[in-house]
Order: sequence, then C-alpha cells, then structure tokens
Amino acid sequence: MARAVTVFLAVTTVGAKELCHNQMTCAGVPSEHAVHGSRMLQIHRASSKGISIGGSGLEEVSRANQRVGVFFQVANLSVWPEMFQCLQSVVEAEAAQIGVHISTHTNLGDISALKNDITTLQSWNAENTAQNMTVQFSSTDNVGLDIGPFLSQIQESYTSTGMAPYDVVLKMHSKSDAEWRRLGLQSLCGTKFHVRAILNNFATRPKIGMIAPVGTVFSAETHTSDIAPVIAEKYFQGSAVVGEGAFAADVAGLQYLLGHISPEHKDDAIPFVVVAGSMYWVRYEDLKPEALLRALPEIKKNLTHGYAEDSGIEHAIERFIPSLILRLGHSIAHMPPAPKVMAIYFPQYHAFPENDRFWGAGFTEWSLLKPFQQQGMRKPLSEEQGGLGYYDLTNVSTRRLQGDLAKRFGVHGFMFYHYWFSGAGVQNHSVMWKVPHLMLQDGEPNTPFFFSWANEPWTRRWDGVDDGANLLAQDYGDEAEWQKHFEWLVPYFKNEKYMKVDGKPMFAVYRPGHLKDKLKPMLQLWSELAKSHGFGGMYFVSTVGNFYKEFVFDEAVFDASYHFMSTCLECHQDTQAATAKDLPYVRERHQFWGAYTGFDNRVRGGGTSLPVPPPMFKQSLEQSFSTMGTSPQRRLPDNYFFAAAWNEWNEQNVLEPDDTYGFQYLEALQSALENITAVPSL
Repeated sequence: MARAVTVFLAVTTVGAKELCHNQMTCAGVPSEHAVHGSRMLQIHRASSKGISIGGSGLEEVSRANQRVGVFFQVANLSVWPEMFQCLQSVVEAEAAQIGVHISTHTNLGDISALKNDITTLQSWNAENTAQNMTVQFSSTDNVGLDIGPFLSQIQESYTSTGMAPYDVVLKMHSKSDAEWRRLGLQSLCGTKFHVRAILNNFATRPKIGMIAPVGTVFSAETHTSDIAPVIAEKYFQGSAVVGEGAFAADVAGLQYLLGHISPEHKDDAIPFVVVAGSMYWVRYEDLKPEALLRALPEIKKNLTHGYAEDSGIEHAIERFIPSLILRLGHSIAHMPPAPKVMAIYFPQYHAFPENDRFWGAGFTEWSLLKPFQQQGMRKPLSEEQGGLGYYDLTNVSTRRLQGDLAKRFGVHGFMFYHYWFSGAGVQNHSVMWKVPHLMLQDGEPNTPFFFSWANEPWTRRWDGVDDGANLLAQDYGDEAEWQKHFEWLVPYFKNEKYMKVDGKPMFAVYRPGHLKDKLKPMLQLWSELAKSHGFGGMYFVSTVGNFYKEFVFDEAVFDASYHFMSTCLECHQDTQAATAKDLPYVRERHQFWGAYTGFDNRVRGGGTSLPVPPPMFKQSLEQSFSTMGTSPQRRLPDNYFFAAAWNEWNEQNVLEPDDTYGFQYLEALQSALENITAVPSL
C-alpha cells in the first residue's frame, strides 16, 4: 500500500519570498537542478568508474511510496516567509505526491502574495520533481484558534476521497511566540533532509504514531527540566514537575472526546499528555478521522470564538490527539531542530601577492600537496573521475560546482576564513580577499555564508605560533583601524546570503585570546557601527578549540561559540569525531556542536596524522544528531553544526571528493542527516 504523508501548517505571514533565493541565479545562472551540465554529468559517471557517489538509498525507497499533504492554518501573515520555507523543505523532500491545504482567517485581507508564492513553488515542483502536487485554499472565521481550521482541513481531506488520503500529517500553525514557533518549524521541517529523516522514521518504525519538537511533549508527571525553556519558563516557573494543573481544566472535555471518538479507550489508565503548541507530525489514521468527523458537528458548536487562554474544547482537543496516540498503542517521539551544517571554507587555492612574496611566484596550497608522496594522504579526485581536481578558486564554475555539491549533500552554507592583518611589515590589511570579493560579484558559491576572522599572525611554522619569524604581523591596531576593518566588511554584511541572527550579522573570531584587552572594545565598537548601518547589532561567535582557555575574556562579549575540530582539547585519540554535548567550561550561552573529517599536518611539515575514515565520520554524526533529540535545554537561534572542513586539504579536513574515498564523506553527511533517529519522548 502506498504510504501517504500530509503536512498541516498554520501560517501567519505574507511576504513575496522567491523560491529562487539568489537574484543572480534568477537572472540567468542555472538553478541547482539544471546547473550541473557537463561537470555534474562527470560526477554522475563517477559511480560507473567505481567511485562511491550514491548514498544509502534508504531515504529514496521510503520517499518513493509516500504521498504528502501540507496543511497551513493562517492567522497572521507576518511570518509567512518562515512558513513558506517550511513548505519548501517538505516539497523538496520529494515524496510521491503532495497535497497542500491552506486555511486563512477571513479578516487577513489581501493574500495574493501568499498565493503567488504557492504558484511559484508549484512551478518549481513540476519542473524538478516527479511528485504530483495539489493545492486547496479555504477561509474561516477566528474560531477554535488553530484547532478549528485543523479540524476543517481533516474533514476537507477525508470527505474528498471517502478514505484516509495520507499516511502522515504535519500540523503546523502560526504560533505567535517567535522562539516557540522557531522550535516547531526547525524541528519538523527545518530542511529537506530533516523532513526526509522524519518520513524515514515513520516508514521504518511502525509503532511511532507522532513526532514532535524536542521538549514539547509532557504529562503531569514530566520534570520541567525535560521541557523546552521557552515553554517551561512561561508555564512552570519554579516547579520541578508539570503537575495536574496543566490538564485539570480539560478533563471533562477529554472524557467527552474519548467517549464520542474512541469510547473503547475512555477508561484506559494512561496519563493524558499534550504537545505544547500543537505542532507535530502524526499518522493520519491515528486521528481516527471517520469517528472524528461524526463527532465534528457537536465539537464545532463548542469551539471558542476569538482567543481563550484555556478550558475551551479546542484546548481539550490539543491534549486529546497525543493522548489518543498512546491509547492506540503507538509512541510519541522527539526530533531536534534540523542540523544546519556549516562547512569551514578555506579561500586560498589561487595565487596572490603575499604568497608570491614569501614562497615564490605562483605558490598555492596545491604547491605543497601535489608532490607529497607519503602514504595515507588524500588528494583531490580528478575532474575526469567526477571530482573538482586541483582547482583555482577564481574560476566561477569551480565555486558554482562547490555550491551545488554542498546543497546536494546537506551542507547548509560556508563559514569563510577572513584575513585582516595589522602591524610591522603589513602592506595590505586585507589578504586573500579575492575569492569572497568575486563571490559578491558572481554569487558563487550560491549558499548562505559568514566570516570567521583567522586572526593569527602568519609565520613560517604554519601553525599560528608566534616564533619571532612573522611573515605578517598581527597587533590589531587602534580604534581607527577597527572602524576601517568594519567598513571593509559592510558590503558582505549587506549581502542577502550573509547569515544573520535576528537581523545581526554573524561573525566568528578564531583566536579571541590573541586580541587580549583590545577584544571587548573592538567588538563593542563593531556592534554600534552595525546599528548605524541599519542592522540590529552583531552576533559574535567564538571558536572552541585547544586554545579556548588561553585568555579569559568577558563572557558577554560573544553570543555563541562553535566546536572546532569537534572540540577535542588535544585532537581526538578515541573513536568519536563529533561533539554530542554542551561543554561545561564554555561561557557563551549558545554552543554549536561540530565534527571533523580528520587531521594530518604532514604536508606542512608536522608529524600528526589522525585519520577519520568515512564510516567513523558517519557514526559520529549519527550519535551527535541523535543526542540532540534528548537535549531539550539547548536554546539556539538555529541548530548550526560546524564541519571541519570543506577544503582544508593540507590538514586533511576535507568534505570535497578525494582520490581515496570518492564522495563518501559527503554521502556520510547526507545519510546521517536523512536518518536521524527520533527519540521516544515519554
């Protein structure tokens, strides 16, 4: 029997968000699905030459037989761009069929922008996938909050066929609390890879009846430490457990619903539960739609007009649906916010004046790697075998292909190393600037990005240690130079693809301790300068590596930190290549976890070789991603996950295809993302 999936989303905002994210792409640069040309054909041919490129295949099998429906209940148009991104992720997951049901409130006014976005998405789907896509719009009064429209959508979908039209339903609505809404959106449809992971859980684990965002499912006995902070702080401040009060006002309604919809379970001694916020995936048949629709006329009579804090029948239904799941013998599982993989990007691999001056004309990183002959050193997979070869990053087609590979295999974006020097002998503050500059001009790679300031001095030791033989000094200048540095960055910050958190450009610092007493005043100045340019300030990220403790700086300076090289204090000696917990000594309130693909500095004259084969990389990713589902206390603007690295070839931190493993690191990443295990919640 064909599996079916329905997505129910309640949408609140309208905006004309283009499916094509980059104007240069829209203006004529080929799209992700049409772009590859002869180079992508080479990649496809790689499999015929024995080069791994295919992925596990599990996600393709499970998706191929699924029909997907999408239900939006729209009460507020201001967050429509967020909801539309969710819908895009579901459509791009590429099931066999997708049906979209959108319910809007009658008082919303003009929804033409919303409809235009849906039309754009339908066109994209027709051109790029084999799935059949249908769309239905409806309009309702503000009755029963999001539950009223949701019930009408179940009725609409069921009566049109006289049978259960879907296997799984995604219910999403326009939650007014931004943090709570973001938790729901990112956990249930944050990326197409995450949607595939959820569908795979339903396809391979028949006992799962519902999947909810981590930290949103609870009963009266649940410890509040197991609840997402945005919910616990609002409803259970100072309480160790939830308590019966969360259900007391709805017990009569719950008994009424059980008696009319599932009377055989009315007296079951199973605790009532709730998915706070009513955002989840659920098996359509577990909704008992036929019995629900028989009871619907009476239910609708009791729905609350306008907003009610609690005790209305809609609140009882909010608790009834997950409680019914458990009474049917099914489980409720958690999914974390979708990991958004940020690969560290080294913008070298082209000639520039400083390298010419220090190492000889035409020197690049390839100059060291190409002639290196010791065993165990991965080198770029040749273009003839479908790889990128020894490329020049000033070539736009190379950067375009890098972006295409990243998007295809699950890399959300790139963190570019950025170089700015000050001190004796520095002729140009900005070094290795050409690749980011070209990216501003041609839009490639066409992915989200932000900068990490690689702020070590350049020495002849290749390891950032100041041994007195500096090639480029680093004394960080004065306030006038800090302002000059910031103004140099502004065109990048204003780029639509430059990553921001709540309107604040992200900016990482590799070695904060090197700035010492200049760190805090410089970053404070930058925050004020950012506001003067129309941003909300700056979102600063520190780097957690074996140098994190070298200088104790004010924890308020940075908003977040990322785990570099999976934050092994002395490079991992065990079998784990990814972090799977927040580190107790890290001061920043947001910690982004990370992984690495190995470390080997022999090309640069070192003696360390720590290989991470693809199976170990995959296993480490799977463990990290699964652990996220058991970590409700993590409070992040987005679940960024840092991979070291995209192309640090001379330290063997590489995701790009190589001559030893082909595409296996990228395949491992995609497989891990698409097979995240949903964790039982109760």
